[in-house]
Order: sequence, then structure tokens, then C-alpha cells
Amino acid sequence: MIAAQIEKGSRTRLAIYTGAYHWFNQRRAANKPEMYQGHRTEYSATADEAELRDISEFLRQHVGR
Repeated sequence: MIAAQIEKGSRTRLAIYTGAYHWFNQRRAANKPEMYQGHRTEYSATADEAELRDISEFLRQHVGR
């Protein structure tokens, strides 16, 4: 799916946060990993920080903030 968008000229970037599960940026899930609708959910401070850096960089590049 991403490759098809890139072929069409999209400047798509896929970020993979290794070891992160669903809700990795939800602090309320810290220290309480669980299963939700068949998916493991667990907060990851490392992935959360990386995501915030990626979003901040994207906004600086595209919005100027």
C-alpha cells in the first residue's frame, strides 16, 4: 500500500516503532498490558517519545511550527 503511494509521487513515510503495541502512546495503559479486541495494548515511553519527535519534525517541515 505504501509502495503504491510512493509510485504515484506521494512523499509517504512509514514509521515503525519496534516493540510498540496498540495504544503505545496512551499513558493510561502504562504498566497494564492487556488484550483488547484481540490486540495487545501497552504504553511504550520509547515509542511515544519517538512519535512526538517525528510529528514535531513533520510540523516544522510542512507547517513551519
